[in-house]
Amino acid sequence: MRYIPGIHGLQPRRRKTLARRAYLSILIPAHRKTLTRLFLSSHVLAVEVWRWSERYRPRIPCEWRLCRFCKIAVEDEIHALLRCTISPGLAELRGLFLADTYAACPLFVDTWDRLDYEDRLACLLKLPILDSRLAQYVHLVLELFRAALVYVPPLSLWYTPL
Repeated sequence: MRYIPGIHGLQPRRRKTLARRAYLSILIPAHRKTLTRLFLSSHVLAVEVWRWSERYRPRIPCEWRLCRFCKIAVEDEIHALLRCTISPGLAELRGLFLADTYAACPLFVDTWDRLDYEDRLACLLKLPILDSRLAQYVHLVLELFRAALVYVPPLSLWYTPL
């Protein structure tokens, strides 16, 4: 991630491997658990759900783990949290979250459009001032995804038996 001068919490520094992280102090257990699952890749997005083969179903290749809403892009963390615009509830949640983020960190307004999506997510995850807001947003987004059925690509498109 690029260094962004002036935004407190994004100054380059060496972090300890074994240390208590700020997000573990989030007060609402459901939000804390959801954010932890996001960090540990143990969530409901297709990029993780289809990673493993199950009985009578082979592992689905990454490029076919498409978004359950738009069915255009791979349903990963960046797509779900920052890119997907098909679900009206998701776009509204993102708008409210970004407005709240800009209010909490006004310098973000100037730099947000200059960052690519990976850097945007990295900034959001590294700013301690946003931990509780981000945890709530991630929880609500993943609940939206959990409520919809995951997209299952037709076997004939990607599976070639041995």
